[in-house]
Formats: sequence, C-alpha cells, structure tokens
Amino acid sequence: PISDQLKSWAKTELAKLGGRPRIALHLGPPQSQYHKIWAPERFGALCERLTKEYGARFAVIGAANELGPLERARKNHPLEHHWLGKTNLLESFALIAGCDLFIGNDTGLAKAAAALGVPTATVWGLSDPGEVGVPWNAAQNLDIRTGIGCSPCARLGMAKEDQLNYLICGHHDCLEKLEVPFAFEAIRGKYGAVLDSARRDPYT
Repeated sequence: PISDQLKSWAKTELAKLGGRPRIALHLGPPQSQYHKIWAPERFGALCERLTKEYGARFAVIGAANELGPLERARKNHPLEHHWLGKTNLLESFALIAGCDLFIGNDTGLAKAAAALGVPTATVWGLSDPGEVGVPWNAAQNLDIRTGIGCSPCARLGMAKEDQLNYLICGHHDCLEKLEVPFAFEAIRGKYGAVLDSARRDPYT
C-alpha cells in the first residue's frame, strides 16, 4: 500500500508537470540481454504524438543508468521532467499511481502499474503476458505488439537451442517493425477517452 505521506509527496512532484493528462513513462535499461526494449527514439516520437493530440505531460521514471536512453528519446520530445535515479521503489510506485496512464516496455514497473490499477500500455516483443501467467485486467491493460508469427520466442529468458531463440534471432523484427503510428493508434483506440477526460478535468 502507498502511504498518505507518499501520495502527498507524489502529488507535489507531479504538479511540476504543469497539466494533464499525466503519463508515467519507463524507457527501460540501456542494455537488455533479452532484446525486449523498444528504441527510446520511438518512445520520444510517441510522446510527441500524444502531446500534440492530448496535451500529454510525461513523468519519466526509472534508474540512473537510463539517462542515456532519455537523451535519445529527447531527440523527438523534450521530456522535461524525469525522476531517473531520484526515487526509491515505493516513491516510483507513488508517482505511477498519481498518473492517468503508464507507458513502457515489459518491465517490473509496467507490472507494478498494472497492480496499482493504473491504465497501462506495454510494448511487448519476444514475450507476452500469457507465457508467464500474468493476470492482466483486459479493461485497463493494453498489450502493444506487431503480431509477428515468431513471437513470442522467449520462455522466461531461457529458450532452448532447438526452439525459437531470441539469442540467435538475427533480426528482432518483433520490435524493429513496431512503428510509432501503430503504437499511437493502439493507445488512442483504447485510452483516448481516458486521456481526453483527464485533460478536461484538472481537479480530479
């Protein structure tokens, strides 16, 4: 449970965004042996589309080693407010809980957002929630994926050599061919009303 003290702290921090809708963004670690991280530049371009369409404001959350990905994402959107390496885990949870939407890769923070009941859009590549029995609430969780035939090829990061194997894939098209317009339309289709409502009602 998030304490009242943490909720109050998060409210003050998120007020720095200056408006709504507020979207928590997790770019993910700069190096992933699982090849599960969508390009930061594409996240930046997605944020730019969401800002133009809904006036979205972004709270970038994660670890200090994600400053490099943040700079790459900033090629397409300013992403002025970040808490990378500035919060502990519970503080990160409180920031996520104070947002209208969470967008990120398949990471622990994405699962935390879902557990907290925050509408969540997760970019999946070589894995999917059904593989590991993740009990998504379909009404407030969006899985963004290309539907490429060889995905999912990972089995908890331990694929066998005689099976589909992300370690020897050679192309990683599950993420490389996931384009920004596709992700944007998926988010708009599922959460457009949520984002519009948050923008119109700043007092909730």
